[in-house]
Formats: sequence, structure tokens, C-alpha cells
Amino acid sequence: MENDVSRKQQLTTEVYREIGARIVVRRKAMGLTQEELAEKAGVSPQTISKAESGCREMTLKTIVGIAVALEVSVDYLLFGQSLIDRNASLEEKAMYLSDKNYRYVSELVDLFNEMDVSISADHDQDDLNGE
Repeated sequence: MENDVSRKQQLTTEVYREIGARIVVRRKAMGLTQEELAEKAGVSPQTISKAESGCREMTLKTIVGIAVALEVSVDYLLFGQSLIDRNASLEEKAMYLSDKNYRYVSELVDLFNEMDVSISADHDQDDLNGE
């Protein structure tokens, strides 16, 4: 029985460390300090510090606040991946992107649209030339 409790505590600690690592990676990718993330998430900087180190259990409210502040889904923080339906529309998938990534995707779509117009124009010219 004691081994079961110890193993459960060990697994819980590992899970919180993994969540903490994901928080750190995302926070740094967004160029935020712990203090800035704390302010956006509505928690103290100490909460962020302890969450990132994995030494603090977090309430659902804290996890949701951090996820919103980091512009990721809660399932990403908890499981390391977004559980977005692969068959979801582009608009539904775009809802989970950070502002920065949304701009990148938007620019890519614009580039593809320009390429498509250019490719279509090239094919039309080839047709006129009998090629």
C-alpha cells in the first residue's frame, strides 16, 4: 500500500514537471518573462515559478488561466499535444494558433494564393502558345 502511494506521488510529480516544461517552452517562445505571464494569467509570479519547476500542484483555474495567457489549449498543457480534430475546418484549427503563428499562416496562405494565380497564368499562356 505504501509503495502504491509513493508511486502515485512520483507519477504526479512527473506530470507536473512535464506541464512545467511545456509552460517554460511556450512562455519563452512568446518572449514573456515569468512576471509578464503571471500578470496575463492572473496569478502571482511565484505561482508561475513553482508551476514551471513542477513543484506545485495547480488548480483548474490556474491551468486554464495559464493556457489562455500562453494562447494554447489546456489539453496541450496537460498532454503535450492539442487534441484538435484533424478533420476540423481551417478556421477551427486557426483558433488555437498564437497571434504570431496566425500571422505566419496568413502570410503562407497569401503566398499560396499568389503562387496559384501565377501558376494559372503560366498554364494559360502555355495553352495560348500551344505548349
